[in-house]
Amino acid sequence: MRQLPLFDSLQHPLPKPQWIDARFSHRLELDQFLHERADAGITHSFAVGMGPNWGGYDEETYSRWVFEKVPGGLPVAWCDPSLFHGPLLVERLQRLKQLGYAGIKLHPRLGQFCFDDIRLRRLLPAATDAGLIVLLCTYPFGRNLDPRRMTIDCLAELLFSTGAEGVVLLHGGLTRLVELADVVRECEGVLLDLSFTMLRYTGSSVDSDLRYVCQRFDQKVCVGSDHPQYSLSEFREKFEWLVAGLTEDRKRNVASDNLHRLLGDRHR
Repeated sequence: MRQLPLFDSLQHPLPKPQWIDARFSHRLELDQFLHERADAGITHSFAVGMGPNWGGYDEETYSRWVFEKVPGGLPVAWCDPSLFHGPLLVERLQRLKQLGYAGIKLHPRLGQFCFDDIRLRRLLPAATDAGLIVLLCTYPFGRNLDPRRMTIDCLAELLFSTGAEGVVLLHGGLTRLVELADVVRECEGVLLDLSFTMLRYTGSSVDSDLRYVCQRFDQKVCVGSDHPQYSLSEFREKFEWLVAGLTEDRKRNVASDNLHRLLGDRHR
């Protein structure tokens, strides 16, 4: 039986096989990665840099490397709000678009900011205006993060107040998945991403929540591997389990169609 093609919302292919968790750096060996990617039926993916400290990422050259090395890969630039603000914000985002980037990645823990950071109120709409997707990590834990400023309420207020579109909420809020799904339902042009969470909590009650959101919010959900943190074969297997019993149209929504619709005319 032919596999349904997947659009992986979160991969981290890098010019050098170096990952934050060194145990998984070997998965970034390019030939191995491309072979596993093909076996998993992944035809499109966001290829996401994690900043200049990891894997030889360079903002000026990473997009070209992705286009040359990763078939169907759409490069996403690392975005540190401390560097993307002020009077040059729009110019900086437009430069990323010119370099071929499909979007930007925002990571609160590594970037040391919270959901209520005032810089995000300008950054998200500016990215939308520049035609860039925003991948916003919803992992709320970290020694440098104030948990009172990383709540679902703070995230909802950010989304509602900016009206930003083209936003993918990476990891779906982890164990707060269902609560965040209700927020996303009210936001036009925002998707709930299941990367990391769909594999991190296997065997827990979150599995039931994951299936629930795929069944009830099939037009608002996307999936990703968070490779190299998890293998692409694991990702494929868990996807098949999540969508078992859904109609083919709903399976395609979750597998790839929602992300293609979110991209729309932004990346052409």
